[in-house]
Amino acid sequence: MRATVALCLLLISTVASAQVAVVNIGVRDAVDRDHLRNMLLGRVTTWADGTQVVLILSSDPGSRAAIEELTGRDLGRLLRGWKRILFSGNGAMPISTSGADEALVAVAQRPGAIAIVGVVPPADPRMRVAVTLDQGKAGQ
Repeated sequence: MRATVALCLLLISTVASAQVAVVNIGVRDAVDRDHLRNMLLGRVTTWADGTQVVLILSSDPGSRAAIEELTGRDLGRLLRGWKRILFSGNGAMPISTSGADEALVAVAQRPGAIAIVGVVPPADPRMRVAVTLDQGKAGQ
């Protein structure tokens, strides 16, 4: 019985551990990997309707792995790049969170917000999954 329960939990966690980019429900733009990479690197700072992109960076392992695959930079290097953007007057620092749950709350509460999280979020009318990032394919 214990083995069956453990196997079921393993299967459920495997399905629920895809890296996804989640956006506030007010964001109508389509997001692909290239667009997401450009947002993470500070090359795209507004949505098509003029709303400011609000990057939410989660420190959960799935998020960190996806960010590194997409940008070729670890989270520390990415944030150093954002500090240069901030000091040049061309953008605002991303909001850092301690985990996926906190990142999802931030996305739901902030217009224009986007985050990469290592879990598929529960259904929430305040946000939607914009793109799924398969591990090993995020940079494609």
